[in-house]
Amino acid sequence: MAGGARRLYRRILLLHRALPAALRALGDRYVKEEFRKHKAAGPAEAQRFLREWESFVIAQPCLLCWERRYQNPLKCQSHWIKG
Repeated sequence: MAGGARRLYRRILLLHRALPAALRALGDRYVKEEFRKHKAAGPAEAQRFLREWESFVIAQPCLLCWERRYQNPLKCQSHWIKG
């Protein structure tokens, strides 16, 4: 897995930490399976795959910051985008 893909994978798992335990386990399993399936994908397919997951991460409100009681969870969304 390339460095960018690995970083994205870690960000997704980090985002899942704010979920209830059962949903977190389900989400983590799904992400792991998807990333494994696309590990040997061709360049074009891998690029589409990563772009879709990046869109998912960007579209999520910052659940970790919300858990930490920030007033506006969207104000810190930039740390998800920057990685």
